[in-house]
Amino acid sequence: MSTGTPKLTEIQFRCDAEEVSRARAATRRRLRGKSQELIERAEHCVSETIANAITHSASQATSGLVSLVLIELDDRIRVEVIDDGSESNRPTVIEDPDDETGRGLVIVAQLSDDWGFHLDHSGCNVWFELKF
Repeated sequence: MSTGTPKLTEIQFRCDAEEVSRARAATRRRLRGKSQELIERAEHCVSETIANAITHSASQATSGLVSLVLIELDDRIRVEVIDDGSESNRPTVIEDPDDETGRGLVIVAQLSDDWGFHLDHSGCNVWFELKF
């Protein structure tokens, strides 16, 4: 049972590969004071999910933006990356090491305590959670 009010941070990034490092830095700042191991896991997962959104979503052609939402709960951080979706693409985990795509979500699945995605008419939300 939650005893505190969740702390929410939302930041929008342009669909540009250079924005991935800005997303990592924002995550690091938000988690200041938490364990280094948690911060590094969060940064890796943010890198993968933001890069996927920039590369594979329709955001570049539509709004030009992806959103990073950090929700700090009592016992965990939930991170959501929201984009404009794609008609032909859905988040996919491909564990074949010879494939050129799909490995990012394998990393997210391995580093996070839970993860998933939600697709609807407004876009795609890929999320993961890390316990404190």
